[in-house]
Parts: sequence; C-alpha cells; structure tokens
Amino acid sequence: MNKRVLLLVVACVLLGVAGGVHARSQPLLVSQPVYQGMQFFVSQPSWAPPGWYMTYDGYPVSRGGGGVWYYGIPSGTTVVPSSYVVGSVIPTQVSLVPFTQIISAVSPVPTIPYWLQDSRFVQVADWDRLVDRMGVLERPRLPLAWKGDSPSCVFAWTGRAWYKMLARGDGESPGEILRRHGETLQNFARQNSFLWNDADTPTLANQAAIWGFLWMGRMAPLNMW
Repeated sequence: MNKRVLLLVVACVLLGVAGGVHARSQPLLVSQPVYQGMQFFVSQPSWAPPGWYMTYDGYPVSRGGGGVWYYGIPSGTTVVPSSYVVGSVIPTQVSLVPFTQIISAVSPVPTIPYWLQDSRFVQVADWDRLVDRMGVLERPRLPLAWKGDSPSCVFAWTGRAWYKMLARGDGESPGEILRRHGETLQNFARQNSFLWNDADTPTLANQAAIWGFLWMGRMAPLNMW
C-alpha cells in the first residue's frame, strides 16, 4: 500500500462519531510510520494540551519517537501517552477513554474536505519524484503541484483528476508551462464545473506540509490570458 490508501480499521475515524468537539485547526491527514500506507485524520481541539490531537472517533493521540502515533490515557485531569500504537488496537476493545471524557469540550467536529477523501487527489502525496511544492492557480482557481524552478511537468487538479502539463525541454518555468496550457485549464474548469474553494486553502497548505511539500501560495503567471 502507499500513502493514499486509508487503513480500513480507521474508517470510523472518518465518519466522526464523536459529537461535541471544537477544533482549533483544520482536519489533518497524518501517517503512521509503523504501518506502511496507513493514514488517518486528526484535529486539534482548542482545549487539548499541547501536542495532543483527536481522532475522528474521539480518542486522544500524540506523536512519539520516530513519528509514531500513540493513544492517550487519563492521568488525573489530563492525558498521557499509552503503550497502544494507533492502528494496533480497536479503542473500545481495550477500554481507551474518549477525549471528551477526559477533558470537557463543546461544539461540532469540523468537516473533512471531500478532496482529502478522494484517492485521486491524495495520490499526489506519492509523487515526490515529480513534486516538491504546491500552490493554487489564480485563474482558473485550481490546485497545482510541481517540482523546482524548472520542472519536467506541472500538475493541475481539475476536479476529477490531476492534469499533467509537460515542459518543453529544459529550463521552462512553471509559469511558462501554465501559460501554454491556460486555455486547456479553462476548458477543464468549465467541463467539470469546478473551481477551487478558497476556504479550503489553509487546509491544503497544512496538508502540503504534512506531505513534505513547500507551500507556494497563489500562482498568477504574467500574460497568461
């Protein structure tokens, strides 16, 4: 399995059965290094102690040595790491306690953006040979991914797939590649009735960092139209 495969064991995490949680941050898709290909969503409630996150089925987790994620257990009025590795157990079968029973909380769980649940979108996380940075095109508003100042190609998310735009030889900049494909991108946006929602940009920027990519913000190549 690769990065874009979500472990079935944590499917309930995506459904979010934990009501009554106010999150400070957008949902994040994180990796569990001890299980190849395992990913799961977490959020960070405003009331959580530093370094603690909550799964979408409501359990506290934190990242320990080697980037491994562990469930938390109560210790007085706070939470401490347990020996249970996320993905190794089903919380209800080992008597782990939901975060909201350890520390009081209010408000609903934030919604996971649809594109973070789309295997076609998140496959970009596996393309580190071709991608080391991401951003959003100004017009039409589409997510972008590419590598370096003279990439071999630039990818644009068209709402249904990543469209690959090849460079012409060496030395062509991302902006030059985008200018050549501007009309095609406009056609994709119209055909798919898709434009990126700016409200999702902070989540994408966070996710790009988790994938190990630089966040380049808005791309507006000169003389594109």
